[in-house]
Amino acid sequence: MQYFDVCNGDADGLIARHQYRLSFPVAPSQLTLITGVKRDVALLSRVESFLCAPDADVSVFDVSFDQNVGAAWRLLDAGASIRYFDHHRASSFRPHPRLSAYIDTSANVCTSLIVDHHLNGAHRTWAIAAAFGDNLADIAGQLAESAGLTTQQTGLLQQLGECINYNAYGESIHDLQYPPAEIAQRMLPYRDPFEFALSEAIVQRLLAGFTDDLQRAQAIAPVHASNVAAVYVLPDESWARSVSGSFANWLVHSSANRAHAVLSRATDGTHIVSIRAPLNKPQHADAIAIQFNGGGGRATAAGINSLPAEDIARLVAVLEETYGSGAD
Repeated sequence: MQYFDVCNGDADGLIARHQYRLSFPVAPSQLTLITGVKRDVALLSRVESFLCAPDADVSVFDVSFDQNVGAAWRLLDAGASIRYFDHHRASSFRPHPRLSAYIDTSANVCTSLIVDHHLNGAHRTWAIAAAFGDNLADIAGQLAESAGLTTQQTGLLQQLGECINYNAYGESIHDLQYPPAEIAQRMLPYRDPFEFALSEAIVQRLLAGFTDDLQRAQAIAPVHASNVAAVYVLPDESWARSVSGSFANWLVHSSANRAHAVLSRATDGTHIVSIRAPLNKPQHADAIAIQFNGGGGRATAAGINSLPAEDIARLVAVLEETYGSGAD
C-alpha cells in the first residue's frame, strides 16, 4: 500500500496532518508527504507522478477541493482512495465511493478543528495551536479554557500556531525560513505541542523572525484607508512576503469593523494578496477573491495569487462595495 499525505504548508495544514498521523501512524517508508508554501494549493496533481499502485491511500488536509478537483477525479478513476479534510469553498464537490470528505466551510472552523472533531479531541492541544495560527483566536481561547490550560500554556500555543503560519507565506520556498516539509518532519516525534515548542530551536527562530517582521510591517502606511476597508502594499522583499498573512491577521484584530487587503510583490511584478473580512462581519472574503484570476479561499480569509497592479483600484472598489453600509 502506498500512502500520501497532501497538506497546506501553513499551521492549519501541517497540524491537521500531524494530528491525523498521531492517531493513524504509517511507516515512513510507505508514506510520501506533499506540501509547499501557503499559496501552493494545487498539490494533488503531484501525487500522480508518484503513483505506482492503483490502491493508493491519499489523505488531504487544508487545500481547496475546487483547486484540485481534476487531479482528485483522475486519482479516483485510477483506483486510489481519498480522505479529504478542508474548510475552503468546494462548489465542485460530488460524491464518489472511494472519496471520504470532511468539508466544513463555516466561518469559525479550520481544518485542524475538523480533524479534531473526527478524532474526538484526541490531540486537542495541537488543534488549539492551529486555530490560533489560522486567526481563530476566540475559538482557540474557548477551547483552551475548556481544556483547563493555564494562561501561560495558552500563550505558548498561540505563539506556536502563529509562528508556523508565518513561516508558510512567500512566493516560493526560498522566501521561507524553513521548508514546510522540514517543519512537518521536526513535529513528527512530538505528541505534545508544548514539548515541541520548548525543545525545538526552530520555534524560537521563527518567533524572532515573526516579531521583527511584524514590527516592520506595522510601520507601513496604507495606500487606501476608510471606515470600510484598508489596503496595504508591502515592499518587494522576502520578509514582506513572509509576514503578509500574519500582518493581515493582526490588522483584523486592530480594527474589527474594517476589511483589509495586504499586497506583496511577486517576482513577475504582480501582487500576492491576503484578504481578511472584518472581524465583526466574517463573510464575503472568498466571494471577493474569486472575482480575480487566481483568487480563492474562505468566507473570513482569502487570497489572490497574482494581481496585476492595474487591478488594485478595482480590488479597492470591490472591498468598499462589498463591506459598505448597504452590503448584506
